[in-house]
Amino acid sequence: RLQGDWSSDVCSSDLTGRSTSPDPTVPSEHPWTRVPQAMRHAVDFLQAMRRVWLISLVLFLATLAVFSRVLLADFVQWDDDISVYQNPHIQGLDWTRLRWMFSDASYAMRYEPLNWLGYALVYQFSGLKPFGYHLANLVLHCLNTVLLFVVIRRLLAAGPAVANISDRSEE
Repeated sequence: RLQGDWSSDVCSSDLTGRSTSPDPTVPSEHPWTRVPQAMRHAVDFLQAMRRVWLISLVLFLATLAVFSRVLLADFVQWDDDISVYQNPHIQGLDWTRLRWMFSDASYAMRYEPLNWLGYALVYQFSGLKPFGYHLANLVLHCLNTVLLFVVIRRLLAAGPAVANISDRSEE
């Protein structure tokens, strides 16, 4: 052996952390110990984000599967008549209708400009077919499910910090 040639004595390890060194007395080195700490944090963060995206996707698809039958339904006689198919103010997006949406509170005795704006946008794409309105509503429900998951996750991660803030407000 050449003097200074230590290549055969260098301890290496496989991905499980077990020593692949020919000498069992040489301590095993875990593969993560060779990776800088910043890189480990980045990998941990990416794995956590992948998990969050996967859970979000599962929640979105589960909500979609549970409520997808609504896409086959017709309008209901609860308030769809005055809100949608008998409402001439949502059947377009001209300035007169937009002004009405944001200024009139007497129609159906409620003021819901963003709701009427949403109906008008759906009308632009699907007319008075119920499928478009139900699809928009279904997508909003699926997104709200994911949003609720994100909010609950953040609140649980904040844990005691949130409790301390609420305790201070009572003093």
